[in-house]
Amino acid sequence: MKQDADGSILYVCLCVDDLIFTGNNPAMFEAFKKTMFQEFEMTDIGLMTHVLGIEVWHGDTEEVRDGDMQSSDEFGQQWTRTEEKTYSDGLFYQSGGDLNIFGYSDSDWGRDLDERKSTTGFVFFIGDTAFTWTSKKQAIVMLSSYEAEYITANSAVCLDIWLRNVLKHLGFLQELPTKIYVDNRSAIALAKNPTYHERSKHIDTHYHFIREHVKAKEVELVSCRTNDQAADIFTKPLKHEAFVEMKTMLGMKNL
Repeated sequence: MKQDADGSILYVCLCVDDLIFTGNNPAMFEAFKKTMFQEFEMTDIGLMTHVLGIEVWHGDTEEVRDGDMQSSDEFGQQWTRTEEKTYSDGLFYQSGGDLNIFGYSDSDWGRDLDERKSTTGFVFFIGDTAFTWTSKKQAIVMLSSYEAEYITANSAVCLDIWLRNVLKHLGFLQELPTKIYVDNRSAIALAKNPTYHERSKHIDTHYHFIREHVKAKEVELVSCRTNDQAADIFTKPLKHEAFVEMKTMLGMKNL
């Protein structure tokens, strides 16, 4: 990241031998490209179209105009699911606005019939759109649903701390605690109460990482209804109606 005294900013991302850059001053773009071409043999392929398996769209589409969104400053992630005919669905990110992150954390309980392990699912948002998510099987068997939810919330907090540090480095300090929505009150209570008891004393110490950050007011676990749990889609198969509703909650639109 480079920031000038006049507020001009240049962000540069490097993945192997591919460079992506953005910012708020086209003059900085040209100066950066000139410097790189002098030092390395490079090719300028223009606006980003693909990165890390993600297709990116730019331009004045009807959806952008009708939604009163800024053209060229937002982009969609698109993936294909032929059997559901959703290949034209994508995630929209609008420039400007609130850059405070928030998340949803959820888990099933022992749905894996072979090992009886639970599935962790969580997702983080900027604005009204999801930008990072996880769905994976937990490493150990949980004895109750609230334990599975607690372990998932712990994993979500680990990612949240990393995201807060990255955003701070980029100049977007998260001044308020990150709200993470959980639909299990027992898991929330365990994160806030350090007292060991019969129901939680067997949980490994490293899973209580979450408590320090709740106490430090970097994270706030908030109770939500199961129907409002956006991470539910990452923990189990859903019926069509529920799938479409959850997809909308993630900020997906038809491109």
